[in-house]
Amino acid sequence: MVFYNQSAIRKGMVPKEIQREHIVQAMAQLDKVIDAANRKSRSRCLIHEGRHYPPRLVIAIASGFATGKRMHPSDFSGGSEANDFLIRLGFTIKNCRCGGKKR
Repeated sequence: MVFYNQSAIRKGMVPKEIQREHIVQAMAQLDKVIDAANRKSRSRCLIHEGRHYPPRLVIAIASGFATGKRMHPSDFSGGSEANDFLIRLGFTIKNCRCGGKKR
């Protein structure tokens, strides 16, 4: 069962509680599923250890590890907000149209 934290977080805001370790946990969880719920990145991927991930989906999953309530990817803005957040945590974002499928 997945719980989404829709009341505590305003649309457009990535939770400040998310740390690098939460992002790593989210990517590890995605590595366990074959099809990441058909949620694809349109133009950029989070690249980590040679694997590609959709940034918004990773942040949404990481929010569950950080706050105890998982956000839905539509609860916050993608694009530069999500990508800049991940870059500040030390991750690499690259232009890519694979949709996060290169794993």
